[in-house]
Amino acid sequence: MEESDFYFKQIESIFPKNLKEFVSFVCSDRQEKMFGDHLGCFYESVPDHEYDFIYIDGPTDRKEWNNNTPKCSNAGVLMVRKSKNFVAVLDQRIWTLRALRTLAPEFQFDYHPVGKFGKIKG
Repeated sequence: MEESDFYFKQIESIFPKNLKEFVSFVCSDRQEKMFGDHLGCFYESVPDHEYDFIYIDGPTDRKEWNNNTPKCSNAGVLMVRKSKNFVAVLDQRIWTLRALRTLAPEFQFDYHPVGKFGKIKG
């Protein structure tokens, strides 16, 4: 999933051809809403699947890159709650990890400071 048309086209073009049959590429607009006390961002159209692996590196945590708009947690993993057994890797997004611990207490959370990533198990 990607919100930027530029990056969407880039990943499609460089992705290994022998693995493309296993991946669905989706470009979707970024959305924001409040999840409890936490402002979260997510993709507007997330395909309705049961996921077993999720890598979270987006959407962008601010409406506009590098400005003073409020920073959001990445709430996309909340959109796939029907997935009963998944692993998600969260790329250096401590703000998101903190919010998700409150919003999804049923998940298991680990942070790996050496690799600078979080791991979420559903």
